[in-house]
Amino acid sequence: MAVIGGIMDDLKIGKNEDAVNRAIGTGIRCAFIMLQIFIAIGGLAFLIVVGRWLIG
Repeated sequence: MAVIGGIMDDLKIGKNEDAVNRAIGTGIRCAFIMLQIFIAIGGLAFLIVVGRWLIG
């Protein structure tokens, strides 16, 4: 994902930053998005467990 983000950044106008810094920044953004997805799935799983406990 970081490589794809780096390629997308290269296609933009204004290449002021270093390629390594762009790759690191893109990797951090991707990791943050994956963390948010994991937390959302965990929250849904928690709601399902609590719902089963209340109903069952």
